[in-house]
Amino acid sequence: MGLLVSLAALSRDEMVKLVLEQHYHISELTTKVETLQAEEVRLKRDGPRRAALFSKGTRVTAPKKPERKPGQWVFCSRAPPENAM
Repeated sequence: MGLLVSLAALSRDEMVKLVLEQHYHISELTTKVETLQAEEVRLKRDGPRRAALFSKGTRVTAPKKPERKPGQWVFCSRAPPENAM
């Protein structure tokens, strides 16, 4: 009841001013809600993309060949082949 009595006591110019202030406040809040909803959609879309969890972020410019180096045959139970390339 207190709000209705205080609104009834306002003049026409004060009511117009109050409505304009509320309209401005509502438009600000609407813009903020739309921004947050767009950010939520973006985060949901980007969220599941998880690749290379153990990646350190840098790549070697000249990687080594994937082969055994000299001396790695020492731990084998048999001797290296004679006609190895």
